[in-house]
This record gives sequence, structure tokens and C-alpha cells, in this order.
Amino acid sequence: MKSILKFILFLFLLGVFIAAGNYFLLRNEFARKNMYLVKAAGNTKDTSVFFIGSSRVLGGINDTLLSRHIGNKTVLNCGFNSGLFFSNCLLADAIIKRNGNKIVFIELTPLLPEFGEHYTVFTQVTNLDLLSSMVSIAGHDQVFKRSSFYATAFNNYIVDRFILDSRLSAYMHAPGNKLTGFHPVQGAGYNRTDCYLTSNELKIDSASDIDIDQHLNYISYLQQLSKKHNAKVVFFVPVTYNNQQERNLMRALYHALPSDLRITYSDDFLKEIAKPDLLADNNHLNQNGANRFTTLLIPIVDSVLKSGL
Repeated sequence: MKSILKFILFLFLLGVFIAAGNYFLLRNEFARKNMYLVKAAGNTKDTSVFFIGSSRVLGGINDTLLSRHIGNKTVLNCGFNSGLFFSNCLLADAIIKRNGNKIVFIELTPLLPEFGEHYTVFTQVTNLDLLSSMVSIAGHDQVFKRSSFYATAFNNYIVDRFILDSRLSAYMHAPGNKLTGFHPVQGAGYNRTDCYLTSNELKIDSASDIDIDQHLNYISYLQQLSKKHNAKVVFFVPVTYNNQQERNLMRALYHALPSDLRITYSDDFLKEIAKPDLLADNNHLNQNGANRFTTLLIPIVDSVLKSGL
């Protein structure tokens, strides 16, 4: 028994030593990284319109182009590689709780207890309280029923926040890299259009046995929160997919939401975007596709802004 305790103590002290060593060796890298990220992330306090989502948002919505066409509102693309609905909602919660009128567009994506690439660093640098948001959202869900989900989420947060930050030191040295904002995906066309969302999918619901309760709990919570903070949340489905399971899930969610909580794509909208030369691959728009998609979004965003909070 004593040998086991000694071994555990040894591992603990070894972990402390490694962590301390990493801190002193990398603190200058972290300082430079944080200065860069603060500049790259923009001032979330002064931003009025946010688009939160996955790599399809990151590479598909040109926030600079959008800002130029909607008056005096500042738009920030908060897409992250591998950004999923749980982390999307945590970020929305933290943003909404800040002072100022906010309109937050949130991509409807699958639910996993994971965080997108560089996500925790972004929330740290911009002083968005991710742990507080996690507690708030869990409190409005069936936390005991989904205890494994939240335990995994907390563990992933700790790993990302305190262990994987060092991966960014090399990344931030690459010229032109930035943490958030529009980052187009390079590609010359996919030569197929079967990955695009269709009008029929928005008109006809998918199978009714898809479990969307956890999604709906988060949506209900954010809707209530936005009313308290003079903000507005609007949800939208992606226009590209690389698997049928996600298509079915997104259709179920789309049809479960009232029209004032979601973006509705018209037949003409989907026809305009569904072109093979606008794709980088089977799940992402290329730069021309992103600019086209953003241009099509302008009247929709403008309508949401005019409808008020």
C-alpha cells in the first residue's frame, strides 16, 4: 500500500515539475501569442453581430463583406474548426452576458462534449468565462441524466485549456495566421452538388425518432437568456453536408424551431449557392462560394436587424 502511495505522490510531483517547466520555458511564447490573439480576435464587447459555428462558418461567412453592407454594425466570424453545438452555445452564452445589444447567429451542428481548434484560447484571451457558461447551460439541462457528457466536457476543457495551449506557439509564428474571423478554404470546385442542402429537405421533416431534446434545451435556455440581456439569437442550418446522419439531424432541428428563431433559405437562395465551382470539397465552400453565400445572407441579416431585439 505504501509503495502505491509513493508512486502516486511521485507522479503528482512529476506532473507539477513538468507543468512548472513548461510555464517558464513557454511564458514568453504565451505572452507574444496573447498579444497577437487580442488583436486578431477583435473586441467582442464592441461587436454587435456574431456568427458562431464550425469550419463551415469559419470558411463560409466573410464578416468583413457583411459588415460593409449592414450599416454601422460590426460583424465577427466566430467559426472554429470542429466547432460543435455544445461549444457554440457556451460561446453564445458568454457573449450574450456582456454589456451591449448583441445579435448572435448560431449554426446548428451535432452535439458532442468537445471544443473546436483554438476555442479555449480564444475565450481566455477575450475574457469570456467558459466555465461559468458551462455551469449555466448544464443547469438548464438534464445534468444527472447526462452526467457522463458534462464530465467529458469538463475534462476536455481542462486538457485544452491547460495542456494543449502550447501547440499554439508554433502556429502563431506563421505569418498571416489569425485565430478568428473569415478564413477561406482553398479549392477549385468539387464537381458535384449532392452535398448541398435542398429545398425539399426544408419543406419535408426527417424521421421523427431523432433525439433533439438536448439541442432544444440549449436553444430554449439561450432564447430566455437573450431576452434578459436585450440580445437576440437566431439559428441556422449549414448549406453543405458530408453525411446523411447530420442532414437528418439538422432537418429535425430546423422543423422544430419557430420561424422567428431560424434563418429560412428561399428556393432561389439555395439554387444560387448550389453550384459545384463554389465548393472547396464536399463539406466547405471555397472563397468564391463564401463571398456568394455571404452576399445572399445580407438581406436576411438586415431583416433580422430591422426586426429589433
